[in-house]
Amino acid sequence: SNLSKAQEESFGIPNDICFKLSDVEKGCDFEIPAHRYYLSRASPVFKALLFNSWYETKDVIQIDGTTYNAFQIMLDYIYNKKIDIMKMNSSQLHEIEKLAVWYHLPGLKELVSKKGKNNIGLDPTFGIPKDVTFTIIENGKAVGKGIDAHKCHL
Repeated sequence: SNLSKAQEESFGIPNDICFKLSDVEKGCDFEIPAHRYYLSRASPVFKALLFNSWYETKDVIQIDGTTYNAFQIMLDYIYNKKIDIMKMNSSQLHEIEKLAVWYHLPGLKELVSKKGKNNIGLDPTFGIPKDVTFTIIENGKAVGKGIDAHKCHL
């Protein structure tokens, strides 16, 4: 597709953003070129990051808290490149799913979650302890068990 060709310089569309990642697993830094337009069309988080006036957009953006492979796979998904999740282990899938949730890419999350549910059972909370409990009250009486949740999702 044209979208997957766009990430390749040979297509003629110059990259206008670069992500810099320090990958602890590999012990080195990586730079990944991309296109603001395609990223912002795919993700409201990228759109806010790259085009809103409240954030000073730079040509190189440091990305922390993930691996090079997971971030590159997320970009490959955005650019409609083929992704072979069947060869990925549970920690790789977990990292990709975390990025899919963070960058609001429901299609990628669904793709990774299907593999996870069928084979490894990913933790949808990413190991973050629940920090609030809700109890449903009807007519002044507690109904059912308390529901644990994360404040950050409320």
